[in-house]
Amino acid sequence: MGRTTIDFGIDLGTTNSSIAVMNDGQVQVVRNSDGAEVTPSVVRVAADGAITVGRRARQTLEVDPDNTRAEFKRVMGTREEWLFPKSGRKFGADALSAEVLKSLRADVRDQLGEEVRAAVITVPALFEIPQCEATARAAKLAGLDDAPLLQEPIASAIACGYRGPTDVRGTWVVYDFGGGTFDTSVLLTRDGRMQVVDHDGDNF
Repeated sequence: MGRTTIDFGIDLGTTNSSIAVMNDGQVQVVRNSDGAEVTPSVVRVAADGAITVGRRARQTLEVDPDNTRAEFKRVMGTREEWLFPKSGRKFGADALSAEVLKSLRADVRDQLGEEVRAAVITVPALFEIPQCEATARAAKLAGLDDAPLLQEPIASAIACGYRGPTDVRGTWVVYDFGGGTFDTSVLLTRDGRMQVVDHDGDNF
């Protein structure tokens, strides 16, 4: 029987990405083909059009930088594209992000024998509508039928065990020291709900 809830969560990161699944109340981070819990958010396109994602792609960053791209999340939501000269193909940040998502889906298929059709994807609080729309496009390109977006600071607070009673008010400050970015957010809890009320950061 297929899943009736969205049990997969994806951190589509600037430097590294990861996918986890909830089974019977327990979270399992799915390892990739290298046995690692994180996959470098790096994409290489070879002359024949073959696409490599992750550690092997990152190893070519210095020796073949024109045909390898990293840190493309920084320009999500823009029209910037990169030409991969060996293949003559062009990709935007959403298409490159889709390749990372495809790789994560393949890891689940290989490790758990499941086909991921829906997953929550976390996005920085700093992301505005264009960046969120680009992330949603990446999810569709990667074959995800449903991919609700969740702001990273809220995901962090939930992961750290926020289970506040409905009559409690509180304020949280969440710092996200990413591999390529920095974000800080102020969260407010009220009536059992949590929301981002202010945020700032540096994509570089």
